[in-house]
Amino acid sequence: MGISGRLPYTARREGYLHAMKQFGLEPLLVHSDMTERGGRAVMEQFLASGAPLPTAVFAHNDLTAVGVIEALATHGLAVPGDVAVVGCDNIEVAASPLIGLTSIDQHAGELGRVAAQVMLDRIAGSAGPAVTRKLEPVLMVRRSSGTAAGL
Repeated sequence: MGISGRLPYTARREGYLHAMKQFGLEPLLVHSDMTERGGRAVMEQFLASGAPLPTAVFAHNDLTAVGVIEALATHGLAVPGDVAVVGCDNIEVAASPLIGLTSIDQHAGELGRVAAQVMLDRIAGSAGPAVTRKLEPVLMVRRSSGTAAGL
C-alpha cells in the first residue's frame, strides 16, 4: 500500500505506481496529510475497514511512516513481521533505535547546500555555464522492513 499526500510528491507516487506495475502488483493508494498524525489516522481507518492487511507500506515521508508504525503497534501488529514499512527523506528520527525506519535518503542537506552555493555564485556573477548535479538516492535499510540479512 502506498500512502501519498494530496499535492506534493508526485514523482514519489509515480515511482510507486511504476514499480508496482513493473512487478505485476496491484497498487493501493491511500491519501493522508503529511504528518505523523496523518499516517496514524489513515492506517487506523484502513485497519477499521477490514481490508486485507498489506505486506508493506511505502509512506510518502518518514513522519507519515512513523504514524503508520504507531497505528500498527496499537493494534498488536508487528513491524516488519506483519507489515513492513518504508518512508522517504531519512530524517534523523528514522535512524533512532526505537524506530529503525527503512527510508530513502535523498540527501536533502547536501541538495540545500548545493542550491545555496549555486545561488550565491550567480549573485556574485561567478556562476559560469549551467551544470547539472545529480545526487543518487540511497535506501537506508533498517528494521522496519527487515534487516539486510532478511527476516
